[in-house]
Amino acid sequence: MFAYEEEPRQWFLQFKEGHDYCLGAIFLYGFRRKMRRKYRNFQIVYAPSHENSVKNRGFNVIETMMENVFSSQPIPVFTKGNDVYQKRLNREDRFKNVQDFRADLSLLDKTKGVLLVDDLVTTGATLSILSQTLTKNGYIVQIFSVYRHKTLES
Repeated sequence: MFAYEEEPRQWFLQFKEGHDYCLGAIFLYGFRRKMRRKYRNFQIVYAPSHENSVKNRGFNVIETMMENVFSSQPIPVFTKGNDVYQKRLNREDRFKNVQDFRADLSLLDKTKGVLLVDDLVTTGATLSILSQTLTKNGYIVQIFSVYRHKTLES
């Protein structure tokens, strides 16, 4: 959706690292109608957040950004199985770290597509593993991220 460049990056950091909960509503405000139409028949699944991050911040970044965007509630399919913060890892270590997810696919309906949502894609490691897990089990997956790192632009 947005490139992770200077001005949008500062807003996002103020929201995420500055714990400015009120900024969460602005990121996707202008896109709500379009997203609701486009993904109305999809099951919404968020990439899991580190439990300690949510606790320290006082809110879940993805849930806050997506609040009021979709009419259906997200389905908590994935949970993290480790306590390693992704942002402290290099690209190679991120791909190793994301192997430790738990998935409860019984929560999903195979007759509907899955919209996999993340706030920021830096290397693509998390969404790659989660998407592979879903597609290997017969789900049709689309991916949405609010921000993507400029090294992923093409």
